[in-house]
Amino acid sequence: ISATFNDPPRIVDDLNRLTGARLSTLLADGGSIALYGVNARTLLPSPKGVIAVPATPERRAEVEKMRGAIELVGKVSEAGDRLLISLDRSSTASYLADAAVDASWPATEWAARLDAARMVPVVNELGDSTGLRIAAPRVHRAARDLRRWTRHLAAAESIEAASSSDRDTDELRVRIVSK
Repeated sequence: ISATFNDPPRIVDDLNRLTGARLSTLLADGGSIALYGVNARTLLPSPKGVIAVPATPERRAEVEKMRGAIELVGKVSEAGDRLLISLDRSSTASYLADAAVDASWPATEWAARLDAARMVPVVNELGDSTGLRIAAPRVHRAARDLRRWTRHLAAAESIEAASSSDRDTDELRVRIVSK
C-alpha cells in the first residue's frame, strides 16, 4: 500500500500512538507512506513500512529531534532528495528496491496504489485487532470499513485512486485492474 499526499489525513495522527514518535509532524507539508505489512499478532500492531519526505533543512531538524524514538524500532536514512523513516528494521531495503511507477492520473490532494493480494490479509488482521481499536481507533475503523469491500477485490492485480480539487470541482478517480 502506498500513498502520497499534500496534507496528511487525520488517520496519520494515529501513527504517533503506534510508533511512539510524532511522525505526523513530518508529514505536515506532504510526503509518502509505503506500508509493506503489519505485525497484528501483538497487542499493539506494529506497522512495517517507510515514510518518505523531502530532505529539507526543516524536515532534517524534525527527524533529528525524533531520531532516538525512531531508532528504537526502525531507522533513518536518505535517498536522493528524500528522507526515509523506516517503521521497522527491514522496510528501507524493500522501499529502495521497489520500482517507482508514475501516477496514472494527476492528483492535487492525494494518490494511492494498493496491491490487493498483499493488502487484503493485512486489512483483515487489523480489522480484528483489539489493541488497535483501543490505541488507534481511526486506523481500526478504516481497516474494518475497508475490509467490507476489499475481500471482493483480493483477485485484483492493483487498485489505484487519486483525488484532485480546484476552485470549482473535486474529483476522485479509482481504477481496479483485474488479473
